[in-house]
Amino acid sequence: MAQQTIQNPILKRIEDGIEAKIPPGSRQQYMAIVVSGMQIMFSPATRHMLMQKIQQPGDIVTKVSSGIAQLVGTIYNQSQGKMSVPEAVPAAITLAMQVLDFAERSKAIDTVTTDVAAQVVQATAQAVLKLFGIGRAKVQEVMAARQGAQMPSGAQSAPGAVQPPPVATAAQPGAQ
Repeated sequence: MAQQTIQNPILKRIEDGIEAKIPPGSRQQYMAIVVSGMQIMFSPATRHMLMQKIQQPGDIVTKVSSGIAQLVGTIYNQSQGKMSVPEAVPAAITLAMQVLDFAERSKAIDTVTTDVAAQVVQATAQAVLKLFGIGRAKVQEVMAARQGAQMPSGAQSAPGAVQPPPVATAAQPGAQ
């Protein structure tokens, strides 16, 4: 399934910004996560579950960020741990923008504002990092290391790098 074109200009700008920062060597992994997520979210067998989740009472930021983190966990488990974790956060944010756009076009939520979009970006990133056991201190450490020495695109993690633990998620009906 191809990625749907986002109609909300705020969400589109966020998605475009994320995709512009994906290194060429990571693009295939990023797209694999996005395509898998889109297939699960928008397949005829599960699309109704997405609408139910969006229409449940509660804060849209929490519903989207927790739902996307759960989806990323499902994709990780289905990949048998082969999913590239560094691309998980940008892919999750792209998927969150897709959900917000879908919800807005479906009239399930009001127009998405810049503030709501920013909150969803932050909450989704935090939820996905937490899913893989990565805390704020580790993120700051990695960011500092990247600023000090940029890895060439497509470079693998250093030998002995910490691998993420298996992720426990609820089963997704219709997912293989």
